[in-house]
Amino acid sequence: MGLPASGFQLVTVILSAVLTSAIRKSRIIMLVCIFLVAVTGILMVKLLPTHEKISRLAGFWLVTAVAPAFPLMLSLAASNIAGFTKKSTVMALIFLGYCAGNLSGPQFFISAEAPNYHVCTFPFYSESNLESIADILLSDRLYYNLGLLCNYHRFTSRV
Repeated sequence: MGLPASGFQLVTVILSAVLTSAIRKSRIIMLVCIFLVAVTGILMVKLLPTHEKISRLAGFWLVTAVAPAFPLMLSLAASNIAGFTKKSTVMALIFLGYCAGNLSGPQFFISAEAPNYHVCTFPFYSESNLESIADILLSDRLYYNLGLLCNYHRFTSRV
């Protein structure tokens, strides 16, 4: 049962690497798409009736599409942050968040809730949505436009 999930995960990793290499400035769009696929999968697992086992299994396979998100976030931080100290700090915070999620995630699976696990779906769903929103808000275009706005206000206040 794990081989198709791993195969789908491998396909999403290769596809995201090829697309972000071929299309300039597409890493944030790819991150949002990855999280949308994963959210679709978790919603399939949570909302489909238990007798639709194949559809729920396909939803689980879609959840594994989240694998390329971590290297994409690291590459975004590496290319968009200047300065060794800032870059090291951000990389460490991303890694700590990744580790905290991996440590706390299994704690939400309560064996009494099998096979639906209602408690575990909310943290994953909310984290994926928050991550997508953060990716959009922290995009380099938004950062660039905010920088222009701050510079404009700084220069107009001097005159």
